[in-house]
Amino acid sequence: MSELPPTPEALPAPPAAPVASPPSAPAPRHALAGLPQLLILVGVALLVILAGVLLARPRLTPDEARLTAARIEQLRTGDPGERVAAAYMLGATNDARALETAVPALIEALADADAEVRTAAWQNLRQLAVRRFQRGDFPWYNPDGPAEARAAGLARWRDWWLSAAAALRREGRGRE
Repeated sequence: MSELPPTPEALPAPPAAPVASPPSAPAPRHALAGLPQLLILVGVALLVILAGVLLARPRLTPDEARLTAARIEQLRTGDPGERVAAAYMLGATNDARALETAVPALIEALADADAEVRTAAWQNLRQLAVRRFQRGDFPWYNPDGPAEARAAGLARWRDWWLSAAAALRREGRGRE
């Protein structure tokens, strides 16, 4: 007898077509997900602005120039108390243009006859040197030392100022 054709149920199932997975949906974003990048950008922008402000070289106004000149005159001719006060006021100077006259005046005050004036000038010169010139080792001057040692220290301060003033002028030309 002849064989009968197989029934559809007996036939093997055709291979299933590959089913594409649905595209993955983006993960839900938190409202603050971009905050770290934003903070970095804001921080960089603030640093750039701050650097510009710090590097800007303000000019002395006529009033500031007169005030600096008056303090220098007070340091040279006032009574000892006024000279000490003038040394401290000049030591608080931050402006490069004022430093060009304030520092030499403070150096010359190291030769003052009054020990308190010498001490005030020395303390403020050291403070300016550390703050403005990042230099703090000045062992060569003692305001209470013997006259010969003070004179040698005064000469060293003058030599230091020659190089520091040159650096200050180079720095000023680079910003203008």
